Amino acid sequence: MENLERFITVLDLKIPDKVPIFAQSILPEFEARCRSLPGIQKLGALRGKNRILDFSVHAALGIEGALARGDSALVPNLEGPLRVDPDDLPRSDGTARIGGNRFVDFYGRIMETGIWMGRETTWYVGPYFRSEEEFDAWPHLYPRPLAEEYVEDLEQTMEAGRELGFLPVPICQGLFAKTMEMFGLGQVARMLLRNPSFLETVLDRLLKIKLDITDQYGALQVPVVAVADDIAIKGSTFLTPKHYEQHFVPRLRKLTERAKSHGIRTMLHSDGYVTPLIPGVIRAGFNAIECLEPSAGVDLETVKTQYGGRICLVGNVDVPRILARGSLEDVRTEVKRILKIGMPGGGFSLCPAGDILDDCKVENVQEIACIRNRFGIYR
Repeated sequence: MENLERFITVLDLKIPDKVPIFAQSILPEFEARCRSLPGIQKLGALRGKNRILDFSVHAALGIEGALARGDSALVPNLEGPLRVDPDDLPRSDGTARIGGNRFVDFYGRIMETGIWMGRETTWYVGPYFRSEEEFDAWPHLYPRPLAEEYVEDLEQTMEAGRELGFLPVPICQGLFAKTMEMFGLGQVARMLLRNPSFLETVLDRLLKIKLDITDQYGALQVPVVAVADDIAIKGSTFLTPKHYEQHFVPRLRKLTERAKSHGIRTMLHSDGYVTPLIPGVIRAGFNAIECLEPSAGVDLETVKTQYGGRICLVGNVDVPRILARGSLEDVRTEVKRILKIGMPGGGFSLCPAGDILDDCKVENVQEIACIRNRFGIYR
């Protein structure tokens, strides 16, 4: 099988020829260390208007697909950030909060631009909205066409992926994390308890944007999209299953159904202890859930027993304990254990359960593919 067919097979809960290997992203210092690996080639170097797209490190590590996000991934964030003119803001917070390198984007998030790890990038600072009234008066939250230069980069990325047998998975950012960035966790909690109708108004406005982005991905013939929505933290979830089912699942179902109408498979990405929310993720219609973080409390055997055959499971290779601090023997033992649990019946992909961090050992990440090639083959 080619890589795309292999990923589609597991997303459809079928048995491939071998277990695919996916990744979230590779951080810059780790990527730089990999440049000295034997056999590194510029497999996918393409210069878009914003950055060079290069799959060579992923390929050298045996990774066959990755989330396409941020400066350390394969394409830029296609959803912005678009700046709101300071004169159009309902209030001024002064240069300490807004001004200089800080600005408010059209979602209502305070963002900042600068240099991180030697690269120019933009990061989230905090929420802008302080009241429901400010949101009600906010005129900037509406669907927009993807920026022309981003579309060009995405088209080049997907074409290079097809030529090289590598699957870039672009992102449509999710509803919960975006709402939390706009208002802050405290305000979102108050909405859930005291004014759920206002929360639903916010979610419905966000959903219109996400449906429009999905339509644009469909026009670009993207095969797989990840909905990035961190709904959990280590040891717990941000939402109760009841709140997730009531307010988020029906809207996410509309999103996955729109994707399916374009032939797009969908994957929910969330860090943290997602296990209590997986039934809702399944009812929302996602093909897969990623990253199944063991250090946050996700037990693969429990998840496979309860939900295998209903949703594709992607992940579970511990990053801080195994890839950063473990020995090669630790990697071999852990990956073999994960394969033994995840492989039966198909619908499973290996994946580091988080970004490949700068302190990860190159040889440990490489060993994932070595073990997969010996023990991850379906006979």
